Amino acid sequence: MTSAIINTDYNTYLIKFKWMSTNNRFIVQGSGLMDAIKSYDKNGIEYIKIFDPVKYKFKSISRDKILQLFSWETETLLYLKFHYFFK
Repeated sequence: MTSAIINTDYNTYLIKFKWMSTNNRFIVQGSGLMDAIKSYDKNGIEYIKIFDPVKYKFKSISRDKILQLFSWETETLLYLKFHYFFK
């Protein structure tokens, strides 16, 4: 990890992987979501949530909405579109 400072003005995601006792939850921003999935998705994704800066908590987000948020980032969008979790 390069920095422990997270700017919540950007889209911040909480991703939880299934069936892992350690390294199963990550907070990432932007294309870090794709990097986390590539690196740690061995047994499946349990959920992905987005941080709500107004309420100061993570809330559920649809898979379609996640794809919309990455519509401007071609590499990430293509990777996520073909990932089993988003089909």
